Amino acid sequence: MTLAQSAGIDAFALNIGSDSWTLNRVQLAYSAAQTIGFKCFISFDMTIINSASQIITTVSSVSGLPAQYKYNGRVFVSTFGGAGVNMGYSSDVAAWNYINSSLVSQNIDIFFVPNFEVWVGTMFETYPSINGAFSWAAWPDPMSVASELTTIDDDYYMEYCNDDNKVYLAPVSPWFYTHLSYKNYLYHCDSLWYDRWQQLIFDIRPPMIEIITWNDWGESSYIGPIDPDSADLPSGSPAYVDGFPHISWLNTLPYFISYYKTGVAPTVNQDVVVYWYRPFLKASVASNDPYGPPSVLFQNTSVSPYTPAQTVADYVFVLTILVSPGTVQVTSGSSTVSQSVPAGANLFSTALNTGYQTITLLRNSNQVCSSLGAVSVGTSPVAYNYNAYVSGCQSSSKRKIQITQ
Repeated sequence: MTLAQSAGIDAFALNIGSDSWTLNRVQLAYSAAQTIGFKCFISFDMTIINSASQIITTVSSVSGLPAQYKYNGRVFVSTFGGAGVNMGYSSDVAAWNYINSSLVSQNIDIFFVPNFEVWVGTMFETYPSINGAFSWAAWPDPMSVASELTTIDDDYYMEYCNDDNKVYLAPVSPWFYTHLSYKNYLYHCDSLWYDRWQQLIFDIRPPMIEIITWNDWGESSYIGPIDPDSADLPSGSPAYVDGFPHISWLNTLPYFISYYKTGVAPTVNQDVVVYWYRPFLKASVASNDPYGPPSVLFQNTSVSPYTPAQTVADYVFVLTILVSPGTVQVTSGSSTVSQSVPAGANLFSTALNTGYQTITLLRNSNQVCSSLGAVSVGTSPVAYNYNAYVSGCQSSSKRKIQITQ
Protein backbone atom coordinates (compact mmCIF):
# COMPACT_ATOMS: atom_id res chain seq x y z
CA MET A 1 0.00 0.00 0.00
CA THR A 2 2.87 2.36 0.78
CA LEU A 3 4.40 1.58 -2.59
CA ALA A 4 1.10 2.11 -4.42
CA GLN A 5 0.47 5.36 -2.58
CA SER A 6 3.92 6.70 -3.47
CA ALA A 7 3.12 6.03 -7.14
CA GLY A 8 -0.04 8.15 -6.96
CA ILE A 9 -2.61 5.36 -6.56
CA ASP A 10 -5.49 6.34 -4.26
CA ALA A 11 -7.03 3.01 -3.31
CA PHE A 12 -6.93 -0.74 -3.71
CA ALA A 13 -9.89 -2.64 -5.11
CA LEU A 14 -10.11 -5.74 -2.94
CA ASN A 15 -11.42 -8.42 -5.27
CA ILE A 16 -13.01 -10.96 -2.94
CA GLY A 17 -14.75 -14.31 -3.15
CA SER A 18 -16.66 -16.36 -0.62
CA ASP A 19 -13.98 -18.13 1.44
CA SER A 20 -14.59 -18.32 5.17
CA TRP A 21 -11.48 -16.26 5.92
CA THR A 22 -12.35 -13.44 3.51
CA LEU A 23 -13.95 -10.96 5.90
CA ASN A 24 -11.05 -11.24 8.34
CA ARG A 25 -8.53 -10.50 5.59
CA VAL A 26 -10.61 -7.57 4.36
CA GLN A 27 -10.60 -6.06 7.84
CA LEU A 28 -6.83 -6.51 8.09
CA ALA A 29 -6.39 -4.75 4.75
CA TYR A 30 -8.54 -1.82 5.85
CA SER A 31 -6.59 -1.61 9.11
CA ALA A 32 -3.27 -1.52 7.25
CA ALA A 33 -4.58 1.16 4.88
CA GLN A 34 -5.71 3.31 7.78
CA THR A 35 -2.19 3.49 9.21
CA ILE A 36 -0.89 5.36 6.16
CA GLY A 37 -4.01 7.20 5.06
CA PHE A 38 -4.62 4.89 2.11
CA LYS A 39 -8.06 3.70 0.97
CA CYS A 40 -9.76 0.43 -0.01
CA PHE A 41 -13.04 -0.63 -1.54
CA ILE A 42 -14.67 -3.99 -2.14
CA SER A 43 -14.96 -5.46 -5.62
CA PHE A 44 -17.13 -8.56 -5.36
CA ASP A 45 -16.08 -11.41 -7.64
CA MET A 46 -19.47 -12.44 -8.92
CA THR A 47 -18.09 -15.46 -10.75
CA ILE A 48 -17.79 -16.94 -7.24
CA ILE A 49 -20.25 -15.09 -5.00
CA ASN A 50 -23.92 -16.07 -5.12
CA SER A 51 -25.12 -14.63 -1.83
CA ALA A 52 -26.82 -11.28 -1.33
CA SER A 53 -26.39 -11.60 2.42
CA GLN A 54 -22.60 -11.90 2.06
CA ILE A 55 -22.50 -8.70 0.04
CA ILE A 56 -24.66 -6.86 2.56
CA THR A 57 -22.65 -8.13 5.53
CA THR A 58 -19.31 -7.25 3.93
CA VAL A 59 -20.32 -3.73 2.93
CA SER A 60 -21.86 -3.15 6.36
CA SER A 61 -18.65 -4.24 8.07
CA VAL A 62 -16.39 -1.81 6.18
CA SER A 63 -18.64 1.15 5.36
CA GLY A 64 -17.80 3.04 8.53
CA LEU A 65 -14.06 2.32 8.56
CA PRO A 66 -11.70 5.30 8.03
CA ALA A 67 -9.96 3.54 5.14
CA GLN A 68 -13.16 3.01 3.13
CA TYR A 69 -12.88 4.78 -0.21
CA LYS A 70 -15.81 7.11 -0.82
CA TYR A 71 -16.98 8.88 -3.94
CA ASN A 72 -18.68 12.19 -3.19
CA GLY A 73 -19.12 11.03 0.39
CA ARG A 74 -20.73 7.69 -0.57
CA VAL A 75 -19.32 4.21 0.10
CA PHE A 76 -17.78 3.01 -3.15
CA VAL A 77 -18.55 -0.60 -4.17
CA SER A 78 -17.72 -2.46 -7.36
CA THR A 79 -17.78 -5.96 -8.87
CA PHE A 80 -16.15 -8.27 -11.33
CA GLY A 81 -19.16 -9.52 -13.29
CA GLY A 82 -22.58 -9.88 -11.69
CA ALA A 83 -25.04 -9.45 -14.52
CA GLY A 84 -27.24 -12.54 -14.61
CA VAL A 85 -26.35 -13.65 -11.06
CA ASN A 86 -29.75 -13.93 -9.36
CA MET A 87 -28.50 -14.86 -5.87
CA GLY A 88 -31.76 -16.70 -5.16
CA TYR A 89 -34.08 -13.89 -6.27
CA SER A 90 -36.38 -13.74 -9.28
CA SER A 91 -33.73 -11.88 -11.29
CA ASP A 92 -30.37 -10.22 -10.94
CA VAL A 93 -32.15 -6.84 -10.99
CA ALA A 94 -34.28 -7.88 -8.02
CA ALA A 95 -31.18 -9.11 -6.18
CA TRP A 96 -29.24 -5.88 -6.60
CA ASN A 97 -32.30 -3.78 -5.74
CA TYR A 98 -32.70 -5.80 -2.54
CA ILE A 99 -29.01 -5.36 -1.66
CA ASN A 100 -29.23 -1.62 -2.19
CA SER A 101 -32.46 -1.20 -0.19
CA SER A 102 -31.10 -3.33 2.66
CA LEU A 103 -28.02 -1.13 2.92
CA VAL A 104 -30.15 2.02 2.75
CA SER A 105 -32.19 0.68 5.68
CA GLN A 106 -28.91 0.59 7.64
CA ASN A 107 -28.19 4.20 6.65
CA ILE A 108 -25.40 3.03 4.33
CA ASP A 109 -25.37 5.04 1.13
CA ILE A 110 -23.34 3.18 -1.49
CA PHE A 111 -21.99 4.42 -4.79
CA PHE A 112 -22.24 1.27 -6.87
CA VAL A 113 -20.08 1.01 -10.02
CA PRO A 114 -20.10 -2.64 -11.11
CA ASN A 115 -18.49 -4.46 -14.01
CA PHE A 116 -21.71 -5.71 -15.59
CA GLU A 117 -20.82 -7.11 -19.01
CA VAL A 118 -24.00 -5.96 -20.71
CA TRP A 119 -24.70 -3.26 -23.30
CA VAL A 120 -24.09 0.08 -21.62
CA GLY A 121 -26.82 1.69 -23.72
CA THR A 122 -29.52 -0.08 -21.70
CA MET A 123 -27.58 -0.85 -18.53
CA PHE A 124 -28.90 2.00 -16.42
CA GLU A 125 -32.52 1.36 -17.37
CA THR A 126 -32.12 -2.33 -16.55
CA TYR A 127 -30.27 -1.78 -13.27
CA PRO A 128 -31.69 1.35 -11.63
CA SER A 129 -29.68 0.82 -8.43
CA ILE A 130 -26.27 1.35 -10.03
CA ASN A 131 -24.42 4.64 -10.16
CA GLY A 132 -21.92 3.95 -12.90
CA ALA A 133 -20.23 1.33 -15.03
CA PHE A 134 -16.81 -0.31 -14.92
CA SER A 135 -15.54 -1.66 -18.24
CA TRP A 136 -13.14 -4.61 -18.41
CA ALA A 137 -12.15 -3.81 -22.02
CA ALA A 138 -8.54 -2.93 -21.23
CA TRP A 139 -7.03 -5.03 -24.02
CA PRO A 140 -7.35 -4.96 -27.83
CA ASP A 141 -9.70 -7.11 -29.83
CA PRO A 142 -7.38 -9.62 -31.54
CA MET A 143 -9.45 -10.21 -34.65
CA SER A 144 -6.90 -8.50 -36.88
CA VAL A 145 -3.18 -9.05 -37.10
CA ALA A 146 -2.32 -5.44 -36.32
CA SER A 147 -4.67 -5.26 -33.36
CA GLU A 148 -4.62 -2.05 -31.32
CA LEU A 149 -6.85 -0.93 -28.50
CA THR A 150 -9.31 1.66 -29.75
CA THR A 151 -11.50 3.97 -27.66
CA ILE A 152 -14.75 2.74 -29.22
CA ASP A 153 -15.94 1.01 -26.04
CA ASP A 154 -14.84 3.95 -23.90
CA ASP A 155 -16.71 6.38 -26.13
CA TYR A 156 -19.94 4.44 -25.68
CA TYR A 157 -19.45 4.24 -21.91
CA MET A 158 -18.71 7.95 -21.66
CA GLU A 159 -21.69 8.88 -23.84
CA TYR A 160 -24.27 6.82 -21.95
CA CYS A 161 -22.81 7.57 -18.52
CA ASN A 162 -22.88 11.28 -19.22
CA ASP A 163 -26.44 11.10 -20.62
CA ASP A 164 -27.68 9.32 -17.47
CA ASN A 165 -25.55 11.27 -14.98
CA LYS A 166 -23.53 8.16 -14.16
CA VAL A 167 -19.80 7.63 -13.66
CA TYR A 168 -17.54 5.71 -16.02
CA LEU A 169 -14.72 3.73 -14.41
CA ALA A 170 -12.21 3.11 -17.20
CA PRO A 171 -9.66 0.28 -17.19
CA VAL A 172 -5.95 0.25 -17.94
CA SER A 173 -3.69 -2.80 -17.95
CA PRO A 174 -0.06 -3.40 -18.92
CA TRP A 175 -0.15 -7.00 -20.14
CA PHE A 176 -2.03 -10.31 -20.19
CA TYR A 177 -0.58 -13.79 -20.53
CA THR A 178 -1.55 -16.98 -18.74
CA HIS A 179 -0.10 -20.45 -19.36
CA LEU A 180 -1.83 -22.94 -17.09
CA SER A 181 -3.51 -26.29 -17.59
CA TYR A 182 -6.98 -24.73 -17.52
CA LYS A 183 -6.28 -21.47 -19.36
CA ASN A 184 -3.58 -20.94 -21.95
CA TYR A 185 -3.82 -17.67 -23.87
CA LEU A 186 -2.52 -14.15 -24.29
CA TYR A 187 -3.85 -10.78 -25.33
CA HIS A 188 -2.10 -8.39 -27.70
CA CYS A 189 -0.25 -6.03 -25.37
CA ASP A 190 3.06 -4.94 -26.92
CA SER A 191 2.90 -1.16 -26.37
CA LEU A 192 -0.37 -1.17 -24.44
CA TRP A 193 0.85 0.42 -21.19
CA TYR A 194 1.96 3.63 -22.89
CA ASP A 195 -0.76 3.72 -25.54
CA ARG A 196 -3.58 3.30 -23.06
CA TRP A 197 -2.37 6.06 -20.76
CA GLN A 198 -2.23 8.39 -23.77
CA GLN A 199 -5.88 7.55 -24.52
CA LEU A 200 -6.96 8.08 -20.92
CA ILE A 201 -5.12 11.38 -20.53
CA PHE A 202 -5.80 13.00 -23.90
CA ASP A 203 -8.82 11.31 -25.50
CA ILE A 204 -11.19 9.78 -22.94
CA ARG A 205 -10.67 11.77 -19.73
CA PRO A 206 -12.86 9.44 -17.65
CA PRO A 207 -13.93 10.39 -14.11
CA MET A 208 -12.14 7.34 -12.66
CA ILE A 209 -9.48 4.80 -13.69
CA GLU A 210 -8.78 1.32 -12.34
CA ILE A 211 -5.49 -0.45 -13.04
CA ILE A 212 -5.95 -4.13 -13.85
CA THR A 213 -3.98 -5.30 -11.88
CA TRP A 214 -1.67 -4.82 -8.95
CA ASN A 215 -0.94 -8.49 -8.25
CA ASP A 216 -2.58 -10.92 -10.66
CA TRP A 217 0.59 -12.89 -11.28
CA GLY A 218 -1.24 -15.82 -12.85
CA GLU A 219 -2.37 -13.59 -15.73
CA SER A 220 0.85 -11.54 -15.99
CA SER A 221 -1.03 -8.27 -15.55
CA TYR A 222 0.74 -7.27 -12.33
CA ILE A 223 2.55 -3.97 -11.76
CA GLY A 224 3.35 -4.56 -8.10
CA PRO A 225 6.27 -6.61 -6.79
CA ILE A 226 6.22 -10.37 -7.28
CA ASP A 227 5.52 -12.19 -4.03
CA PRO A 228 8.83 -13.71 -2.84
CA ASP A 229 6.88 -16.72 -1.56
CA SER A 230 6.15 -18.61 -4.78
CA ALA A 231 3.60 -20.68 -2.90
CA ASP A 232 1.32 -17.64 -2.99
CA LEU A 233 1.37 -17.58 -6.79
CA PRO A 234 -1.20 -19.68 -8.67
CA SER A 235 0.08 -23.19 -9.17
CA GLY A 236 2.10 -23.37 -12.38
CA SER A 237 2.50 -19.61 -12.80
CA PRO A 238 6.01 -19.28 -11.27
CA ALA A 239 7.32 -20.88 -14.47
CA TYR A 240 6.53 -17.69 -16.38
CA VAL A 241 6.40 -15.16 -13.53
CA ASP A 242 9.52 -15.71 -11.40
CA GLY A 243 12.32 -13.58 -12.78
CA PHE A 244 9.93 -11.41 -14.80
CA PRO A 245 9.39 -8.24 -12.77
CA HIS A 246 6.94 -5.60 -13.98
CA ILE A 247 7.56 -3.11 -11.23
CA SER A 248 9.45 -0.67 -13.46
CA TRP A 249 6.10 0.10 -15.08
CA LEU A 250 5.12 1.47 -11.68
CA ASN A 251 7.88 4.09 -12.02
CA THR A 252 5.89 5.74 -14.81
CA LEU A 253 2.70 6.17 -12.76
CA PRO A 254 3.60 9.37 -10.86
CA TYR A 255 3.87 11.11 -14.24
CA PHE A 256 0.81 9.54 -15.89
CA ILE A 257 -1.45 9.81 -12.84
CA SER A 258 -0.52 13.44 -12.22
CA TYR A 259 -1.13 14.28 -15.88
CA TYR A 260 -4.52 12.54 -15.75
CA LYS A 261 -5.63 14.21 -12.52
CA THR A 262 -4.50 17.75 -13.36
CA GLY A 263 -4.68 17.83 -17.14
CA VAL A 264 -1.26 19.50 -17.13
CA ALA A 265 2.04 17.90 -18.09
CA PRO A 266 3.95 17.34 -14.83
CA THR A 267 7.37 18.81 -14.27
CA VAL A 268 9.89 16.01 -14.65
CA ASN A 269 12.58 16.10 -11.98
CA GLN A 270 14.24 12.78 -12.74
CA ASP A 271 14.89 10.86 -15.93
CA VAL A 272 13.07 7.53 -16.07
CA VAL A 273 13.77 4.90 -18.74
CA VAL A 274 11.66 1.73 -18.77
CA TYR A 275 12.03 -1.08 -21.28
CA TRP A 276 10.40 -4.44 -21.83
CA TYR A 277 10.67 -7.46 -24.08
CA ARG A 278 9.74 -11.14 -24.26
CA PRO A 279 12.28 -13.90 -23.47
CA PHE A 280 11.93 -15.69 -26.82
CA LEU A 281 11.46 -14.57 -30.40
CA LYS A 282 7.85 -14.92 -31.44
CA ALA A 283 8.34 -17.79 -33.89
CA SER A 284 10.16 -19.96 -31.33
CA VAL A 285 8.71 -23.45 -30.86
CA ALA A 286 8.79 -25.02 -27.40
CA SER A 287 10.40 -28.45 -27.19
CA ASN A 288 8.47 -29.90 -24.24
CA ASP A 289 5.39 -27.86 -23.33
CA PRO A 290 2.44 -29.95 -22.10
CA TYR A 291 -0.04 -27.15 -22.85
CA GLY A 292 1.14 -26.25 -26.32
CA PRO A 293 1.25 -22.72 -27.75
CA PRO A 294 -1.21 -20.23 -26.27
CA SER A 295 -4.23 -18.97 -28.15
CA VAL A 296 -4.81 -15.28 -28.80
CA LEU A 297 -7.99 -14.23 -27.01
CA PHE A 298 -10.09 -11.20 -26.19
CA GLN A 299 -11.54 -11.07 -22.67
CA ASN A 300 -11.49 -14.88 -22.45
CA THR A 301 -14.20 -15.18 -25.09
CA SER A 302 -13.28 -14.25 -28.65
CA VAL A 303 -10.62 -16.56 -30.06
CA SER A 304 -8.49 -14.91 -32.72
CA PRO A 305 -7.81 -16.80 -35.95
CA TYR A 306 -4.21 -15.68 -35.63
CA THR A 307 -1.34 -17.22 -33.69
CA PRO A 308 0.95 -15.43 -31.23
CA ALA A 309 3.69 -15.47 -33.87
CA GLN A 310 1.37 -13.46 -36.14
CA THR A 311 0.16 -10.94 -33.57
CA VAL A 312 3.09 -10.03 -31.31
CA ALA A 313 6.16 -8.07 -32.35
CA ASP A 314 9.82 -8.90 -31.88
CA TYR A 315 10.72 -5.52 -30.42
CA VAL A 316 12.33 -3.99 -27.40
CA PHE A 317 9.89 -1.31 -26.22
CA VAL A 318 11.41 1.74 -24.52
CA LEU A 319 9.35 4.26 -22.56
CA THR A 320 11.16 7.42 -21.52
CA ILE A 321 10.13 10.22 -19.18
CA LEU A 322 12.95 12.75 -19.45
CA VAL A 323 13.88 16.04 -17.83
CA SER A 324 15.33 17.24 -21.14
CA PRO A 325 16.10 15.68 -24.53
CA GLY A 326 18.56 12.83 -24.61
CA THR A 327 19.72 9.82 -26.57
CA VAL A 328 18.78 6.25 -25.72
CA GLN A 329 21.18 3.58 -26.87
CA VAL A 330 19.69 0.11 -27.18
CA THR A 331 21.99 -2.87 -27.54
CA SER A 332 19.96 -5.96 -28.46
CA GLY A 333 22.23 -8.94 -28.82
CA SER A 334 24.96 -7.91 -31.24
CA SER A 335 23.06 -4.91 -32.65
CA THR A 336 23.16 -1.37 -31.25
CA VAL A 337 20.87 1.50 -32.25
CA SER A 338 20.61 5.06 -30.95
CA GLN A 339 17.37 6.99 -30.67
CA SER A 340 17.02 10.72 -30.00
CA VAL A 341 14.26 11.26 -27.45
CA PRO A 342 12.56 14.54 -26.51
CA ALA A 343 11.69 15.69 -23.01
CA GLY A 344 8.55 14.36 -21.35
CA ALA A 345 6.98 10.96 -21.97
CA ASN A 346 7.65 9.09 -25.19
CA LEU A 347 7.72 5.53 -26.52
CA PHE A 348 9.79 3.92 -29.24
CA SER A 349 10.71 0.39 -30.21
CA THR A 350 13.59 -1.35 -31.92
CA ALA A 351 14.24 -4.84 -33.23
CA LEU A 352 14.59 -7.59 -30.63
CA ASN A 353 17.56 -9.88 -31.24
CA THR A 354 18.81 -12.95 -29.44
CA GLY A 355 21.12 -12.35 -26.50
CA TYR A 356 21.12 -9.78 -23.72
CA GLN A 357 19.47 -6.36 -23.88
CA THR A 358 21.14 -3.19 -22.60
CA ILE A 359 19.59 0.28 -22.37
CA THR A 360 21.68 3.42 -21.84
CA LEU A 361 20.51 7.03 -21.55
CA LEU A 362 23.05 9.57 -22.80
CA ARG A 363 22.99 13.34 -22.66
CA ASN A 364 25.74 15.42 -24.22
CA SER A 365 27.68 12.17 -24.71
CA ASN A 366 27.60 11.54 -20.95
CA GLN A 367 25.97 8.43 -19.54
CA VAL A 368 22.99 9.33 -17.34
CA CYS A 369 21.92 5.80 -16.45
CA SER A 370 22.10 2.29 -17.84
CA SER A 371 20.46 -1.10 -17.35
CA LEU A 372 21.36 -4.62 -18.45
CA GLY A 373 18.35 -6.93 -18.69
CA ALA A 374 18.68 -10.05 -16.60
CA VAL A 375 16.83 -12.19 -19.16
CA SER A 376 18.62 -13.22 -22.35
CA VAL A 377 16.48 -13.62 -25.46
CA GLY A 378 16.51 -17.07 -27.04
CA THR A 379 14.88 -19.17 -29.74
CA SER A 380 14.71 -22.62 -28.12
CA PRO A 381 12.30 -22.59 -25.17
CA VAL A 382 11.37 -25.75 -23.33
CA ALA A 383 7.99 -24.16 -22.56
CA TYR A 384 6.28 -21.12 -24.05
CA ASN A 385 6.58 -17.81 -22.24
CA TYR A 386 4.98 -14.66 -23.61
CA ASN A 387 5.29 -12.72 -20.36
CA ALA A 388 7.21 -9.44 -20.42
CA TYR A 389 10.51 -8.84 -18.72
CA VAL A 390 10.39 -5.21 -17.57
CA SER A 391 13.30 -3.19 -16.21
CA GLY A 392 14.74 0.30 -16.38
CA CYS A 393 17.01 2.94 -14.96
CA GLN A 394 16.73 6.40 -13.48
CA SER A 395 18.95 9.43 -13.13
CA SER A 396 20.22 10.30 -9.68
CA SER A 397 17.99 13.36 -9.16
CA LYS A 398 15.58 13.20 -6.26
CA ARG A 399 12.16 11.94 -7.20
CA LYS A 400 9.07 10.82 -5.38
CA ILE A 401 9.40 7.14 -6.20
CA GLN A 402 12.30 4.86 -6.99
CA ILE A 403 11.53 1.18 -7.31
CA THR A 404 13.66 -1.76 -8.28
CA GLN A 405 13.18 -5.50 -8.22
